[in-house]
Amino acid sequence: MNIALYMRLSKEDNELSDSKSITSQKMYLNDYIKRFNYDNVYEYVDDGYSGTNFNRPSFKKLLNDIEKQKIDTIITKDSSRLGRNISWVTFYVEEYFPSKKIRYIAIDDNYDSFANDSLSSEMLTFKSMFNDYYCKDISKKIKSSLYIKKIEGKFTGWKAPYGYLRSARDYHELVVDEKVRKTIEMIFSLATNDNTPSAIAKILNEKRIASPAVYAGLRNSKWTTKTVKDILQNPTYIGNMAQGKRKKINHKIKKSISIPPEQWIIKENTHEPIITKEVFSIVQKKLAKYPNIKNNRIKNQELINMMYCKECGSKIGLNYRKDNCYCVCNNYKKNYRNKSCTPHTFNYQELRKVIMNELNDEIRVITKIDVESIRSLIARKKLLENRIMTAEDYFLEQYIKLKNNIISQKQYHYDRINKEKEIKSIYEELSKTLKELKNKIAINQKRKQLLSNKELHLKMISKIYLAESGEIELLLNYSHH
Repeated sequence: MNIALYMRLSKEDNELSDSKSITSQKMYLNDYIKRFNYDNVYEYVDDGYSGTNFNRPSFKKLLNDIEKQKIDTIITKDSSRLGRNISWVTFYVEEYFPSKKIRYIAIDDNYDSFANDSLSSEMLTFKSMFNDYYCKDISKKIKSSLYIKKIEGKFTGWKAPYGYLRSARDYHELVVDEKVRKTIEMIFSLATNDNTPSAIAKILNEKRIASPAVYAGLRNSKWTTKTVKDILQNPTYIGNMAQGKRKKINHKIKKSISIPPEQWIIKENTHEPIITKEVFSIVQKKLAKYPNIKNNRIKNQELINMMYCKECGSKIGLNYRKDNCYCVCNNYKKNYRNKSCTPHTFNYQELRKVIMNELNDEIRVITKIDVESIRSLIARKKLLENRIMTAEDYFLEQYIKLKNNIISQKQYHYDRINKEKEIKSIYEELSKTLKELKNKIAINQKRKQLLSNKELHLKMISKIYLAESGEIELLLNYSHH
């Protein structure tokens, strides 16, 4: 018996109860396993990780060890230590662990997967629902608390906007960062003199002024059109606290979405302005006159993250020229003077048509193969069914021979035993054939859907390699269909 003791503690759990601490869990679990005769015990600890997030280092190591067949039993203090997302907890407890022949024990929930206790299983499901609700409730309370601070004009972000610092007196107040005040003033001054955000970014880079990301020590990046535009549109620089610009999808997903400016939470006159309201108003009017490049860009750019240069392996980006967009090797674009690669210029719209047509052809071919395979399985099914009917007729014939004293009782039983073995073998083969036929039909239906569903089409693509010669190489991922 190889036991895995899994322990997890989030920041919220740590604040609520000492009994949930890692030390407490470790003592509790080690005391519990004294009742077992075990060969090895492995400990997996995720300290400071939310229960809704299953992308935890030790949990991933645990899964890896399961795949290596290193463990056969997992024990947690309760199911909430495994996680607080009901969908994922249910998946692991009811599907993944049983498929790997893993015994799972949640001590405080009185759950043991080897006990076949339907009541404890139902209670575990209920507990998982409660844990999921708990996370949702905590998330709502945190959001509510932050919302109140935002409407009061208190800063709640993790980092002050470029040009400001958190006040040493009050963590929720902003004070001007004098080191970059002049940069902010320069940006707005250039904008009032009819310089576009793109032109301003170029000027700042030529002057070698550190971008906000570099200044904050986050990453090495230059000024971009978007960075400049975000500053020019931010009412923070006229003394108004602007928050709620992004919103998390839900408590289970870390990704967030942008919120339109008209839905931002803005509290006026909360801190010292760097720019006057008059200058800010002038700049907004000038920005409104510039074409929205983003809205004019070509649609259907779903292939962009799959494209790579065949020669150097770099990602392929896009260049926009009026109503068209063209592929370009990012390595060439950044280092064209060094001639480290070549342009790889493809018209993106034309490239997309070629790729989608090739995918359609590929799906038609494999669908046709499926049909032939299904026909072959149906023929095998009919053959096996006929063999079973023939065997049943044989039983009747032998029984008649027995009654007419043509064969002895001993011969009858001997023949019957042999025929039953044969029929059992036929039934096993028939069962296997029916299962295979069912899977083939399901796969065929899925592949037919691919022909009419663009999103499913794209899931087939693993990578697209573009060569300077014009050759296009598709790497397809057949596991998605």
